[in-house]
Amino acid sequence: MRLYLDSCCLNRPFDDIAQRAVREEVNAIECIMARIRSGIDLLIGSDALAHEIGRNPDELRRDAALEFLAEALEWVPLGEPVLARALDLRGQGFGEWDALHLASAMIARADVLLTVDYRLYRKARCLLPPDPVVVELPTVWLQQSEKE
Repeated sequence: MRLYLDSCCLNRPFDDIAQRAVREEVNAIECIMARIRSGIDLLIGSDALAHEIGRNPDELRRDAALEFLAEALEWVPLGEPVLARALDLRGQGFGEWDALHLASAMIARADVLLTVDYRLYRKARCLLPPDPVVVELPTVWLQQSEKE
């Protein structure tokens, strides 16, 4: 599978796991990262993702997320195709970064964009026109992929 993990996913392993839902997301993301490292799935990176992660003032989170992102086998530059698609997504109510990540995943023809941003997850369900890139929660996607 061709996966695009947004910055929320790449930062989730550093969040407080006291809450059960966060702990489950961290476990799922770590399993997904292991699948990528073992070659089961392919990680797609982007200039937008690298830029957003690079703005994180927490050095530990920033460096770890960038280190994992460096393992991407495909890369989406921040060019006219991404910007044009992101502009369309902004018109549908997506925030700036969400639009850039979703546009990057679309241009790369990712199978799935994984996020722990529930607002993005819900909003993507109403995308017009629907896009073949599925926006999914890591816990749900991992459960589905393990059944296949």
